[in-house]
Amino acid sequence: MLWELGQIEIGLGTLVATNERIQQAIEPNISELSDWVKQTQPNVHLGKKMVNALKFAG
Repeated sequence: MLWELGQIEIGLGTLVATNERIQQAIEPNISELSDWVKQTQPNVHLGKKMVNALKFAG
């Protein structure tokens, strides 16, 4: 994404660290969303693959 925004090159270590920070930041929200869906939309199932996809979609 940084390349598309400003042709900024980053190393693999920076990319890994950034992904880890993003995951940590959004994980509580994904869990909260999953709980909300279970409570308000019982017919909708968020499988582990979907939850993992949402976690790493950043």
